[in-house]
Amino acid sequence: MGLKKLPPEWQYYIFREIVKERKNDKKKKRRRSDRKVERRGSLLERDVARIFSLIGLKPALNVRLNGHEIDVLVTCGDKRLAIECKQYESGKLEIRDLIYEWATKSRELGFDKVLLVIVGCEVKPAEKELANKYGIAIWDEKDFEKFFTEAIERREEARDEILESIGFEPSEASLRPLEPLIEEVPHVAGLSFYEAMKSITALWIIFGWILAGLIASFTPLTFSQSISIWLVMGIVLAIVIICLKIWIDEEKAQTVLKVLTYASDKYGGLTLWQLARVLNMDEKNIEKILNSLKKKRKVELSGSRWKVMTAL
Repeated sequence: MGLKKLPPEWQYYIFREIVKERKNDKKKKRRRSDRKVERRGSLLERDVARIFSLIGLKPALNVRLNGHEIDVLVTCGDKRLAIECKQYESGKLEIRDLIYEWATKSRELGFDKVLLVIVGCEVKPAEKELANKYGIAIWDEKDFEKFFTEAIERREEARDEILESIGFEPSEASLRPLEPLIEEVPHVAGLSFYEAMKSITALWIIFGWILAGLIASFTPLTFSQSISIWLVMGIVLAIVIICLKIWIDEEKAQTVLKVLTYASDKYGGLTLWQLARVLNMDEKNIEKILNSLKKKRKVELSGSRWKVMTAL
């Protein structure tokens, strides 16, 4: 007998039971998912604690302070680092809210630094900038995997690199072996000229039209002719900047290659962090140069250290 042939009250009863059963199934699935995320979150906390244990520090898990639970608490000399670990399956994490929450907790509990380790959720550059404003560091999944590998491979040698990523200053002892190399770093030719030209070009684009107006007022040239001169000069300056950028990038690549050639023999190569300290350059910029040199088969990554290829 079909459902439509039953009395209305029975149809309603059966429909209500089906809906209730479906809701219960959804709740069970949600509870299983929450338990799964919780288990993974606990594993993440232990892995993060392991990183700091491997580099010679003593992390403590699930510490309660003034009614707040800290996932991982690390003491580094006279400074305290609080770490919050978040692993999300859905990716629906309001990172900005988390930053504001920990900015308040940090002031209340007197932490020197706070680190948010966020896995399974994209961290945008604007969110990292906001966190930095409040003295909070963020590791996304890529950062976590990188430092986990560094800690396993290099142990205490990776300590300053990891601590500096959070905002702690590296120890003088760790930089002392690199001092001879820092002294040997060749100056990138034309870098100051390139920076000056960028400033001049920016000023010309912003204020050049005012000069064009003054020229039109005090010379036989019309305003449209003056504007045309402004546009042509802007285009010429832009072309000069592009050519200089190509040249400077090549100079930087040669500088990196020279440093790695020296370091490969003396130190067995350098990590990305060490290269950034020696060259006084941004890690992302150096990483881009290294990947370009790697494609040209001039350098190679051995473990966590970059060095010139043995074939050279």
